[in-house]
Amino acid sequence: MKYEKDIEKLRSLYYDYRESYERLYEEFKSSRTKQEYCRGGEVLHRGYYCPSPVLDIVVGRGNRGRLVKHPRKKTLYDYTYYKNEDGRLLMAEKYDTFLPTASANSPPCSREFVIASGRTEIAPIYELNPIDGQINIASLSLCEFDEGGRLLSYSFLHMPTYLDSNNQLKTMEDCMQFYSEHFRYDSDGLLEESSLKDTFDKFTRICRFKFFHDPQGFLSSYLSGDEQGNYSPNIYQIPACKRRRI
Repeated sequence: MKYEKDIEKLRSLYYDYRESYERLYEEFKSSRTKQEYCRGGEVLHRGYYCPSPVLDIVVGRGNRGRLVKHPRKKTLYDYTYYKNEDGRLLMAEKYDTFLPTASANSPPCSREFVIASGRTEIAPIYELNPIDGQINIASLSLCEFDEGGRLLSYSFLHMPTYLDSNNQLKTMEDCMQFYSEHFRYDSDGLLEESSLKDTFDKFTRICRFKFFHDPQGFLSSYLSGDEQGNYSPNIYQIPACKRRRI
């Protein structure tokens, strides 16, 4: 039932922000920001700063990409991140670096605004069409945190929106894609378990993961299970390059 509530909550927020691009972009331009660049991470939402702390671990070939320490001028990167003076992410731009025509002057293919409010973080993503100049919302994510700042849930909804022949916005709800993760922590504040739901068309996948840590508190291995929490006896070791303290 909690997943149905997640879908309804994100669908409502999606329509709330469907026509908010101009307002959000104007608000962003009035902020003082610093930039960071990411190479790779195209598969995951938001690349290096994907909200999920474990998606790149439990999903095969998941890669967050890497931040570029010394970015070069006239170089196109997969993501550009904009942070405020306190280091909080305000906006992420994604670029189609794989296109044969891609260059340092290429415009972003999408802009995502990260809006923090209390214990929630709402992030609508708008696609920028360089051919006809249309800018339409495509996706929206929602993160919810506890009072200590730990991530409790991360949900993502994708529904294409376009202008029809009558210049009216139309959202294709029948093409909805929904993804959600919920997290539970142990008495030491370390991630103990997560549940994952992925829905597209009529196919739904629900998984559970149980995590283990080394003496320093870094993720070291995990078990994979089904919706009822029946875990496989196979323990998956986490590569050293992906171990993190969560």
